[in-house]
Amino acid sequence: MITSAVSFAPPATLGGFTTGRITPHVRASDLVIARIDGRADMSAVERMPRGPQRRQAAYAALQAEAAATQGAALTALQPLIDSGVVSAVESMLLPNALVVQAAPAGQQAVLDALAGVAHVTGTQQVTRFSLPDASIDPAPRTAPPETDPPTSWAVDALNARPAWASGADGRGITVGIADSGLDITHPGLVGGYRGTRVGAAPEHDYNWADFMAGSPVPVEPPAESNGHGTHVASQVVTTNIGSAPGARVIAARMSNNGEANTYSAFEALQWMLAPTAVDGSAPDPARGADVVNVSWGTGDGTNDFLLESYQGLQAAGIEVVTAAGNSGPDGRISAPASYPGFTSVGAYDTHGAVADFSSRGPSPLPDGAGQGSPTFVAPGQLVRAATVGGKYSYSFGTSMAAPLVAGAFADLMSAEPTATHGQLVAALAETARDVAAPGPDDDSGYGLVDIGAAVARLRELLSGERNATLRRGDPPTGSRGGT
Repeated sequence: MITSAVSFAPPATLGGFTTGRITPHVRASDLVIARIDGRADMSAVERMPRGPQRRQAAYAALQAEAAATQGAALTALQPLIDSGVVSAVESMLLPNALVVQAAPAGQQAVLDALAGVAHVTGTQQVTRFSLPDASIDPAPRTAPPETDPPTSWAVDALNARPAWASGADGRGITVGIADSGLDITHPGLVGGYRGTRVGAAPEHDYNWADFMAGSPVPVEPPAESNGHGTHVASQVVTTNIGSAPGARVIAARMSNNGEANTYSAFEALQWMLAPTAVDGSAPDPARGADVVNVSWGTGDGTNDFLLESYQGLQAAGIEVVTAAGNSGPDGRISAPASYPGFTSVGAYDTHGAVADFSSRGPSPLPDGAGQGSPTFVAPGQLVRAATVGGKYSYSFGTSMAAPLVAGAFADLMSAEPTATHGQLVAALAETARDVAAPGPDDDSGYGLVDIGAAVARLRELLSGERNATLRRGDPPTGSRGGT
């Protein structure tokens, strides 16, 4: 029998096997992923209002699909488990897959055992990729004047203050940061971390996970490995720097000194749907994220390894926002920012243009499958950012632009909690300010996000639908469709 600390599905539902999370510190070269072909039917889930009940329904559907489709592969692996070739197996829900731990010498036996097994569509080794460097400059010569407390020009560039003044500041919304970690002792982040408790020690269960080193507490060291995650989180919740100061962040560490892998990425995104206690037990979708920020990518826009995870999160009512990449001006948009139907963000500079380094479209995915450009741009040059150790710096990159837009989604959600994905994107797209030529383009997408105008537009959309509902007696249908 396969045993480990965490059970994502009751043993009886997987043919009597108990599966669990692979122990942190395992080398990526010791892991094989077996992709399973079953996809949960989310049609009923997608019609539900976003929130805890929708996430719970999505998680239950994913569990049921895993139970129905993973058993044959587990049975095929049993002889290798008995002989010690396979030391652990984890059942994943996003994507539907099994992660098999075996030393390189035994991996051919794993591949042979799974060849031709029902529902197994393919096997692959876990591969590594790099997160962007924490591009910072403590005091660049061209930086805006210092202020105390620190402020960022991004707040005004995004026209965020009118939205905040109207009550749309992200309050009640949780933004998930899948990155290098988080320094919750930073003065600019302690109030924005969802686990912070007044007059008591922080509560890390359901608010923090470490898929690299297994650290139970999100403070450096080792839980913030290079500062990138701390910079990113500050663009959401730090007062006068972030775009949604009323929101709260949860964090999953999925990289070590800038190095991540496909397994840690899968783990982090699945955890955003159903966070767990710090020991990995008792996943609870009711405490999942409303928005997830992904400020990293593979560099290869054709790599679709995270597409199933993205689709599952969106079906659960979770907005996913991704950095476009820093390979401009000629570089193509990277994966997962190249995925269709999801929000990708390029960088806007202090001169009112798309930053030179910001990756451009079109998406390299096949015609009809990919999106043509970054969806939006947001400030990504000389933005103030929190750094590990309680200090601030100036940061660069689409890694900073993406969380500013994740915060914009949080603001809109706090203004209109019942808004659908289509309505949220429509409000942002219809009010974004052109950066170059009028209309969407492959450099800036719909343009620079205007949070104040987007909140006002979203309220108009929802007000119009409510009035129409009163007249027709029919349920609202959404301004542009979508869930």
